[in-house]
Amino acid sequence: MYTHLQTVGELLRAKRKRPGNWRRDLRLWLVGVSQIALYFPVSAARYCDRIFWPGYRTEPLPAPLFIVATPRSGTTFLHHVLAADVKTFTHLRLFQTIFRSILCQRLITLAAEMDALFYHPVQKVLRFLGKGFFSEWQGIHAVGLNRQEEDEALFVQALSSPALYLLYPFIRDLPWLKDIDKERPELIAPLAAEYRETVQRQSYIFSSQREQKAGKGSQVNSSIAPIQLIKNVLLPSRLEVAQQAFPDARWIHIVRDPRRAIPSAVSLFFASWQQHSPEIAPNSPEVKELAQMFIEHYKKLHAFSREQPKDRVLTIRFEDLIQNPEALTKKIYSFLGVPFSKEAQRTLVDSLQQSDDFKSTHRYTLEQFGLQEAEVLQSLEEEARYYGYID
Repeated sequence: MYTHLQTVGELLRAKRKRPGNWRRDLRLWLVGVSQIALYFPVSAARYCDRIFWPGYRTEPLPAPLFIVATPRSGTTFLHHVLAADVKTFTHLRLFQTIFRSILCQRLITLAAEMDALFYHPVQKVLRFLGKGFFSEWQGIHAVGLNRQEEDEALFVQALSSPALYLLYPFIRDLPWLKDIDKERPELIAPLAAEYRETVQRQSYIFSSQREQKAGKGSQVNSSIAPIQLIKNVLLPSRLEVAQQAFPDARWIHIVRDPRRAIPSAVSLFFASWQQHSPEIAPNSPEVKELAQMFIEHYKKLHAFSREQPKDRVLTIRFEDLIQNPEALTKKIYSFLGVPFSKEAQRTLVDSLQQSDDFKSTHRYTLEQFGLQEAEVLQSLEEEARYYGYID
């Protein structure tokens, strides 16, 4: 299991220059301990995968579909809507991105079956702990170990993710995390290899489950491989990694009015900072550096989507997605060359009726974070004009 250990040394050196903060230090230590606790058993389990399930290495991997945007731009909503069509798509849950081994997941399945015999005591404890750990995102973004989730945990465990800024809010101390493609090109190959192999494992697990269901008389067509859905709002930091891992991937790029997208993205990180670093003010230099990172990611996604062939990238507006999700979903199916069957339509209607979890109750403004509308539009004028947000 690949881990960029140099990050640890850089973080320790940076921390010595910062005033002590027991809340932040405690979180860093807890994450560090959990990282070590997971590294050895998961690495051993992945080694066992090669012995007991070597077929995963030759598992056919259909071109995945990436859903990308700046944070808080509708990726979770769209991911939820598409993932409901289990005949066409498959996806990752949060625990699968953490315990990314065939052996681990088989053991977890066995443990879940045992837990069910005793009325789910372990599941209830995990649900309680999950609510506590992610309490700062209540009303902003629903998180849970068994929820559909992006695969950022893969890169957090590799210590190569901007998500580490959630714990350590000083971007200038670890600036390369915000753009690995540009700052650490030597990491692209190992991260891409790890990424592809992890998705291959998950595809192998899913194929095995489908074959078992088909063998039991289920109406599953095990010969048709579903499309792997991968949504990730921090992928702009390493687009080259994803392209190298999955050169045939297709992309849904969601854009949102930058006057809303940037403060919304900042609010996600700032909510976490307030838990461990309340001394950081909303209009602080740290927040402005965070906003600048998301501005750069917005620009990078725009450039990427325009460079790709039209049959590889579909760009949609957040506002259109929220206003008419059914029309946008049909457009995505057409883009993928997948029939939008009556069953898919029924699934879409059902998933939309259950989409209240993805409606944020959080409120924020540019001014709250010391940002000015003119300042944001000046940085993203070309993009805002291209997508019709300004004349």
